[in-house]
Amino acid sequence: MVKNIALFWWLSSCKSATYILLVAWTLSACGGGEASTTSWLGSEKTTPSGVKYIFFQQNSKNKKAQSGDLITFHLIIQNHQDSIIRNTYREGKTGIQELPFESDFFIGKEYFKDIFAQVAEGDSLAFWIRVDSLVNKSGFLKTAKTPSGTQVKYTVKVLKIRSKAEIKQELEKNLQAQRRADSLLISKYLDSLVKKQKNLQILQTASGLRYYFTQTGAGKSPIEGDTISVNYVGKFLDGTIYNSSDANTEFVLGNTLPLGLDEGLALLQEGSKATFFLPSELGFGAEGMGNLVPPHAILIFEVELVKIR
Repeated sequence: MVKNIALFWWLSSCKSATYILLVAWTLSACGGGEASTTSWLGSEKTTPSGVKYIFFQQNSKNKKAQSGDLITFHLIIQNHQDSIIRNTYREGKTGIQELPFESDFFIGKEYFKDIFAQVAEGDSLAFWIRVDSLVNKSGFLKTAKTPSGTQVKYTVKVLKIRSKAEIKQELEKNLQAQRRADSLLISKYLDSLVKKQKNLQILQTASGLRYYFTQTGAGKSPIEGDTISVNYVGKFLDGTIYNSSDANTEFVLGNTLPLGLDEGLALLQEGSKATFFLPSELGFGAEGMGNLVPPHAILIFEVELVKIR
């Protein structure tokens, strides 16, 4: 439902471009529609930093955001003339925003800190911030629609608040599900292969890497830090080749990507040829690799270890 979250979202995404997330406005208490400016829960209040706000819906029984939590929300923004500058609901699933509630993100921006410190999961509220404050402290740009001396109105619908522990648990749950799916697909592929090649011996490591030898070498095995010369073809389960070596390609063992290939090369001896089956976790994972490798792709590598030096 939301954008992909790396486990370390709170370390990297909260100091620059994330400020732009706060240029928007959201749903009110109505579960699925856009924000209503007529459904008031209580009277307008003002934070210590001078931000006026009012709740449309406030869930007092739900926990408020704590430092380290990830707040998932929708936003819409209006200028002083009620013109909508951004509406994340119209952006589909990619419009859903995520904000790490970390103290360093809010340094010098008490107007945001005071507001988000009050929100709980399911809350809807509106607040107003002076354009001049945004320009001075958030890198907000004044335009003809948001001139100096006016205010920007935000309406926020908090969809979810998750702690680091909850995010880690969710990521692990998703990873386990992907592992099972990958394992099933690889097993089906290998089962059909074994039916054609009766004497094929399939081996597996603790990480889930599966492989078989097509030629056994007589040389030494590489160790981390060795420079190795290899021939290889990288492809998907459907046989599509996405990458291959140019003559003898050299790698430094321990720095080879993807990780499953690095692990597999350490299992070979000079002169060996093998085929490796990498579940997506050992490949390029949920992110893929640009236009070459899609997310969650299972990879096959046909490899020859030519030389170790």
